Amino acid sequence: MSPHNDAEPFEGAKADKREQIVQAAVEVLRTEGVAACTARRIADASPLTKSSLHYYFDDVQQVVDLAMARLMNEYVARISGAAAAAPDPLSAFWAAVEAFLVLGTSHPRRIPMLWFEYVITAVRRGRTDLIRQIIATGRGVFEDLLSAAGIPDPGPRARIVVAVLAGVVYEQSILPRDMGGVLRDLSVAIAVPLPEREGAGT
Repeated sequence: MSPHNDAEPFEGAKADKREQIVQAAVEVLRTEGVAACTARRIADASPLTKSSLHYYFDDVQQVVDLAMARLMNEYVARISGAAAAAPDPLSAFWAAVEAFLVLGTSHPRRIPMLWFEYVITAVRRGRTDLIRQIIATGRGVFEDLLSAAGIPDPGPRARIVVAVLAGVVYEQSILPRDMGGVLRDLSVAIAVPLPEREGAGT
């Protein structure tokens, strides 16, 4: 499930130019953050000019929206991929949790923190549609996994999972914790057992 249809590669007229601009914005987001995504900086990172950005898009914030949607699509896809590789539904849920944390803390700019920067900027501008869509998509991934594992009330539990994981990623930059401790705390908070590890108890 994609949080924003416009995040997919463009088709038709002007597609190549628009794609170049959005991809340039993605790279600026990855390396420099939301505040750096000005029309000038995005143009400098692409083979096009600043005037081209304004020709192909309504404004620079539209470009940033599309670039952030693409980044979050990639993030969600990798989390879902980790779950798909797990041997059973319960393990799939916890694999997704671990992927969220590992991917969220390993990137130099920490994708969830980049997301937080974006949310602040977008809310101030009154552009909240994409925010709602991405939050719903993230919750939906965990809700589906909890449901597949036979866990009751998967919706409310998924809300808690996303809130806790986002908080952990922010906290890790200040007060790092080991993965095992984080998983145990989350297991208690949502009353979902951790899968037995191979060789545990031997």
